[in-house]
Amino acid sequence: RQKRWQAARDRETARDEVQRQERMQEQEKHKEVLSVSKKMDSQKIRDLLTEYAAQKWNTLAQPLMQLKLQLDMMDEHQEKLSHLLDINGADALASTEDMLDRVEQYLCKNVRKVINYLDVAENDEEKDVRLVQEKLSVCHEEGQKQLVQVQEFLFALAEFLNKQGEDDNSMELLDVYKSTILSSIEDGQRKDNA
Repeated sequence: RQKRWQAARDRETARDEVQRQERMQEQEKHKEVLSVSKKMDSQKIRDLLTEYAAQKWNTLAQPLMQLKLQLDMMDEHQEKLSHLLDINGADALASTEDMLDRVEQYLCKNVRKVINYLDVAENDEEKDVRLVQEKLSVCHEEGQKQLVQVQEFLFALAEFLNKQGEDDNSMELLDVYKSTILSSIEDGQRKDNA
């Protein structure tokens, strides 16, 4: 009887240790993806959103997947910009790629904040769910605003490239779009720090 009790206790201890190791691995995975000190990996954040939508937060799958879609769209915008610059031989405009990288990092930072709430909230507590829904909504709205500005910028860039050699103000318009996008990111960051 003593041996059975000890064996059961040993199994329980082993199971607890496995669960502890799994929690630690999960935390390490989050730490890598959500690090504030280095560039965030958009793909890993999208994978994390998919994981949350499929598991613990499946009741909020739709808004979580909307955030993932926004990050997907940002990647598409970056690819379009790269292609546009490449086929037009517009190496002088490479700084525009840095600007879109900054927008992507801004979006990732906002999603990271939502993920932090998901990590501490309980999906069966109505108050927690409402708070997370509110944070998801704010993040989505801000992401949409940024994506609209980026799309407008891409069209202005295409217009600029199409008018190369013509005497017009499209370069000024391009600069206006760039400064608008960058200032909206800075405004968002100031709000976050206030």
